[in-house]
Amino acid sequence: MVLVGCAEHRSVQVTPLPAMPAEPALSAEPIPVLMPHSYTLIEETLTLSVAHPVTQRGDCTVKLVSIADDGTTRIRVVENGRELTAHPGEFFDSAEFGSQGLQLISASKKAGTASMISRGCISQ
Repeated sequence: MVLVGCAEHRSVQVTPLPAMPAEPALSAEPIPVLMPHSYTLIEETLTLSVAHPVTQRGDCTVKLVSIADDGTTRIRVVENGRELTAHPGEFFDSAEFGSQGLQLISASKKAGTASMISRGCISQ
């Protein structure tokens, strides 16, 4: 720690106070018992293809729209019609999936398939 602008040093003597017993809370309401809370991280691989272009991801239905020669993949969120695009390794950034909830792992126009990893959290 660096003290700037201090012209003098002083010693302060501290007198400890005697320990006091804690007073009970004055409340007519009982204190609720805290329930344990946990989070579960979920990771699932999704594959969309020309043969099976639709999958469910949480509350959203996702449909494969197109795959470009370089693997760039376009999907549609069926509930609102929003189209999202990602290159392999990138995330489909949206309100539905957040910034890292749905990642395009690989895509092939020739094979007509796109593989994604869906990540989420369940609070219990």
